[in-house]
Amino acid sequence: MPKKEVSSSRRWGRLLSTQRLGRDRQTGSLDAPRRPSERDYDRIVFSSPFRRLQDKTQVFPLSSNDYTRTRLTHSLEAASVGRSLGHLAANWLSEMISNPAIAHIPSIVSAACLAHDIGNPPFGHSGEYAIQSWAENNRHLLDGLSLQEQQDFLEFEGNAQAFRVVASLQVRRRVGGLQLTHATIGAMMKYPSASLHGEKPRQALVGQKKFGFFAAEEHLAVAALKEMGLPKHANVAYARHPLAFLVEAADDICYRIVDLEDSVDQGLVGAQAAIEVLRPLARAVSGFRDKTYRPMERVTWLRAHAINGLIEACHDVFVNHIDAILDGTFNDSLIQASGVAKDYNALEELVQEFAYSNDRVLKVEVAGFQTIGGLLDKFVGALLEKSPDKEQAKVRALMPLGYLQRPGKKTISDRNTAIRRLTPYERILAATDFVSGMTDSYAIELYRNLTGIKLPM
Repeated sequence: MPKKEVSSSRRWGRLLSTQRLGRDRQTGSLDAPRRPSERDYDRIVFSSPFRRLQDKTQVFPLSSNDYTRTRLTHSLEAASVGRSLGHLAANWLSEMISNPAIAHIPSIVSAACLAHDIGNPPFGHSGEYAIQSWAENNRHLLDGLSLQEQQDFLEFEGNAQAFRVVASLQVRRRVGGLQLTHATIGAMMKYPSASLHGEKPRQALVGQKKFGFFAAEEHLAVAALKEMGLPKHANVAYARHPLAFLVEAADDICYRIVDLEDSVDQGLVGAQAAIEVLRPLARAVSGFRDKTYRPMERVTWLRAHAINGLIEACHDVFVNHIDAILDGTFNDSLIQASGVAKDYNALEELVQEFAYSNDRVLKVEVAGFQTIGGLLDKFVGALLEKSPDKEQAKVRALMPLGYLQRPGKKTISDRNTAIRRLTPYERILAATDFVSGMTDSYAIELYRNLTGIKLPM
């Protein structure tokens, strides 16, 4: 075997590590009947935060139409597209590198796609903005926190919350939570950076536009990133895992393409307009035939081929830029670096104009600010108060006890004792954990109950 191939094989072996988060030793045999990444997939599927995605907004909040995507259906579709991207990558790499771990790539990418939105708060991305806005308006509550801890809330990020969910909040008594493999963790971590690292602006590199883990999980994240040998860009900021580009591509493909399909179904975008922007992407597939169907059927037909065209285009970029991707110098998304970026952006602009800015969507998003901000006022106030009054004591009693426990520690059954042992940062985290984990419907119902708008029956 040539020296370069040996080096590449070892490097991919580290990147595809089966070591589990929070464990001190390698686990999982490559020859086992079930691959470690397949177990990751199973652990995510059976987790309660994943099931709650069924009632979390994708684009159209609280839709009564069961055809319209939720975060759950979006995650399942992204996992399907991610698996296809993973198969193409694995088939290509296996021709150049002799390493049995290469065969794991499709299931690693699929599992990471499945988990990528598991930390998203209610009401879509507006839920993230609502938590950020609450933190900005309540800076006085953050005064005693470190700068990084403050930044965790001021720039609250669903990607970081996703890592917190799988690494700390699920199976809390076990260090590493679900204990997913390092490979799956690397693939799902779109932004392998802390919220504040001090050496370079986070916006300088594609993996630092946002952040991927809170201060509370920094030790777990950094240990995994180091073990996989990912290049370090700054203090607590690393290069993306190569497979994270495939996960991002799967997410982007599903997000925009199916958002358009849902927009047509909701009557916000005309079928003919959708056909015109989908056709160039569909024609990127060799052998594509533009069949004549009724308008909505044609949209669905073109949607399927557009997804396939984007998969092929992203794979080409991944292959052509693999050296820069491995070195941490590739600074773009696979879609934007592809030959179909212009057509993809035209589709995105259409959805942005007619769907994302629709009155119904905007009204629910504004209501989400009020709901999330109001809930945080209640729960953060009750948790930070040293001598809670009667109302605050009742609010504390509404907090599930699990959110008041330190991960990896023995459960404390007395609620007030558990709260006293938490730092102010951990108390605010407990509140954001609880609120961000809510479904859209539950958040609205609880807010109405606590404010007296609607009494529980």
